Amino acid sequence: MFLADERLAVISISSSKHVIDAAYIVHPSSLLDALITLFEDAWERGTPVCSNESEESHHDEARALLALLNSGLTDEGIARSLGWSARTTQRRIRALMKELGVNTRFQLGRSAHARGWL
Repeated sequence: MFLADERLAVISISSSKHVIDAAYIVHPSSLLDALITLFEDAWERGTPVCSNESEESHHDEARALLALLNSGLTDEGIARSLGWSARTTQRRIRALMKELGVNTRFQLGRSAHARGWL
């Protein structure tokens, strides 16, 4: 699907690898409004592609932290494994939760798994 200035949506019906064989064109209507809302929701939940080394390093560090959380280690155990203090570990967990827009560690694990980080 793609949108054109919130005035038109094109939804492919069938396609091969490089060619769209057929498509629906949606003009201004409640269906178009719903498609725009769907797109905006998906956009908000999406994650940016890493564009530089510092972002990649951040994600590698986050993956290591998440893997240790997933293994069941305590914050202190994670801190020892990564060479951090327990407070730093807790701060980084909270930062990850904020980054992913979640409130609990369970949601953090679920969200990280959905993004392919675990």
